[in-house]
Amino acid sequence: MKRYGFAFFFTILCLSLPGMSQGFSSGNQFSLVSLEGRLQVECTAAQVVLVDCSDAYLKPGEYDYFVGPSSIDADQVELTATHENGKTVKKSSNYKNGKSTSSFNLSINTFFQRALLDMGENKIQFVLKNRGAVVSNGDFVAVVKQGPKYTCPDGYIDSFDDSFCNSYNRACDRYFAEHHQCQ
Repeated sequence: MKRYGFAFFFTILCLSLPGMSQGFSSGNQFSLVSLEGRLQVECTAAQVVLVDCSDAYLKPGEYDYFVGPSSIDADQVELTATHENGKTVKKSSNYKNGKSTSSFNLSINTFFQRALLDMGENKIQFVLKNRGAVVSNGDFVAVVKQGPKYTCPDGYIDSFDDSFCNSYNRACDRYFAEHHQCQ
């Protein structure tokens, strides 16, 4: 009975130590799911376009919150990810009660934003600050592995909006949504 009490106390102590539970709220293991399919789009100008669609998304999510030590009085968190190829990406958020107040973009690259994570092992360093002064720091690893590849059945869109023929991304987004991400 006494051993059980000590083991329970030791487990609770380890779980509450700063630096023991940092990472993303959904975990630090991610899978990149690939989608593909063929779509025929008929536009108002009697134009028919055949489009090979492809996309990918991160599972369990493309955005996530950083969770760090709740015992540290901090108001900001800065994350620096170092990818396997040596490239670094830095992002920051306000921090309250052991969690970032906004989610981080983990996987979406656009003209205006960069994803925090890349395929493979991502070494993440975090710095917690309070009123600009560093109060804690640490690191963890987030891994992105290639996940399953899904193929949707051939699709057809009869569109009264010519933008579907001018922007294949819109047409493919609608196609994948209508086919429930090919699943």
